[in-house]
Amino acid sequence: MKAFRRTEEVSIERWYYTKPDFVPDKDGNVVLITKKSFGPLEVYEWGIDSNKNAYERYKWLENDFYEDESYCQNIEREKLLYQIHSVISVFRNNGLTEWADLYEKIIERLNSGQMV
Repeated sequence: MKAFRRTEEVSIERWYYTKPDFVPDKDGNVVLITKKSFGPLEVYEWGIDSNKNAYERYKWLENDFYEDESYCQNIEREKLLYQIHSVISVFRNNGLTEWADLYEKIIERLNSGQMV
């Protein structure tokens, strides 16, 4: 697999990952994982919402060609942890240890109750 690095974003194959930001966004969500693809145009996001619940958001951006399949839903904490472990594996397999270590720290914060 080929990985491309920028300061706040990394590209692995067709996916672009953005570093998490622990400052809540305008909706009060703490976005932990953002994964974007430019072929097809779609965005996945996992995090903690303003009510301290885990959530998953998906945006399909090629609405001219396909039906809109976008959604945002609350998920179980275990599903959020599964997604975090998945990105840790992707980063480790691509030699991005600093990114993997960052997500290991997120798991520690989640398990200690600092985020949820």
